[in-house]
Amino acid sequence: MLERLFRRNNKERSPHLAENDESAEAVKKEKLPVVFLSPAVKEELEKNSFLQKAVGDIYELDDDLTARTGGAYNFDTYKHSLNIANLIAEKAEKLAIDPAAAKLMIRAAIMHDVGKTKMPAEVLTRPTSLTAEEKAVHVRESVKYLKDVIAQKSLSSEEAEEFEKLLYIVGGHHNEDGYPRKGQERRRGGEPIQSESERRSRSRRRDFGPETEDARRFFAEFDKYESLRSPRVYKGSRTAEEIESLLSSIFVRSEDGKRIEALLEKTPY
Repeated sequence: MLERLFRRNNKERSPHLAENDESAEAVKKEKLPVVFLSPAVKEELEKNSFLQKAVGDIYELDDDLTARTGGAYNFDTYKHSLNIANLIAEKAEKLAIDPAAAKLMIRAAIMHDVGKTKMPAEVLTRPTSLTAEEKAVHVRESVKYLKDVIAQKSLSSEEAEEFEKLLYIVGGHHNEDGYPRKGQERRRGGEPIQSESERRSRSRRRDFGPETEDARRFFAEFDKYESLRSPRVYKGSRTAEEIESLLSSIFVRSEDGKRIEALLEKTPY
């Protein structure tokens, strides 16, 4: 399955094959989008059949949406998910992300938008972004998809814990938890002042430890960055200056600047 879905381009890390690549014609005949896979991402896909299935389901969705729009959609969700996974693999060491957390984030990258397979085609292909309600729907559906995966597995306590962490990251990738909403008052240093209801909500969460909390927050940054830099059916790609400004306005903690700087460095795909 992986060999059919992916074509590695060893000459150029790019979402598209160079015209002189000898495998380009085979790819064109199959009408497959080409996404570079880092070794870490490929390893996670090869080890986990549920990730392979999710990629396959996303591909089938995007194949239909790309055909419906005459190529305007252009496998957006498929490439977005894998590009985030690649970004995490590339930047994890530089940003001192815990290796176990990096693996968790790679899995989350592949799973976080699979809920779009349950959304109407006319919503996903219209020339406007998803509404807040529609974003919530696709997150809920992604969580449900993952819960269905878990229900079919016989898991050890350690494996169950890892899936719970994965659910936590996937379920929060649009929340930007820990960051001020627009107009929310901030303490000195960029920390948001939370309402009593927000504090109660946070107190009910399971404590997964600082590595998982960081992974959830980091993942929101990677997701937002990749969304801004890539064209969509409803928008063009942003400039580096626009991306930096937007990310800095959303992610305001003192430690966020280093990650934003790392994300803005030239990415070879």
